[in-house]
Amino acid sequence: MSAYAVAARAGLDHAPTLVFVYMAAIALDTDRRPVFYGGRDALAGALRAPLNSNGYRSVERAVQTLTSKRVLEVAATDAPGRNTRYWLCDGAGLPLSADTRRSVVETPDAQRRPEE
Repeated sequence: MSAYAVAARAGLDHAPTLVFVYMAAIALDTDRRPVFYGGRDALAGALRAPLNSNGYRSVERAVQTLTSKRVLEVAATDAPGRNTRYWLCDGAGLPLSADTRRSVVETPDAQRRPEE
């Protein structure tokens, strides 16, 4: 199921949808359980929010909504030098999976030599 479909089914507002779709675009590949660990600066960028306390609060609200709707689960909490890791879910507790193959490693262009 696509991230947009999960967001619509969960009834997410605009900001949580942007964050979730961004996370899915980054995390979905051939992993059995996709995980996002990009950090709050990346998520603030997805929201076009400033990289300051206001922007980080926007990210925090969006992530809280996503976890309460069960489309994100905390896989590992943050620690100095390490971002929080989130599992992406379908809202029913199952891992979100890609509708199509998205792994850079498996695309024909990724395996082509630059001189070709």
